[in-house]
Amino acid sequence: MIRFGFGIAIIVLFLSSCTPMFDPGPATKIKAALSPKKDEQAILFQKGGNATESDSYQVSIKPVSSDLDSTEVGNTFTVDNDHGKTV
Repeated sequence: MIRFGFGIAIIVLFLSSCTPMFDPGPATKIKAALSPKKDEQAILFQKGGNATESDSYQVSIKPVSSDLDSTEVGNTFTVDNDHGKTV
């Protein structure tokens, strides 16, 4: 019975240590371009991949006053190497 409990504890510990590799990577800003009125910006950034998905390039349109945060997801355009598919 103790061996069974120890085995379960090892499995749970192993699986919980693997979860960070399934989290998406950080957003890294590549370039920003201002709108003609200079009140909005288009930000091109790379979103890091993880164990199950590759890196992707994304674009977000945001007010000039807000900056890109590390958990940003593109709200305008996303492209990755998913067999040439563009979303």
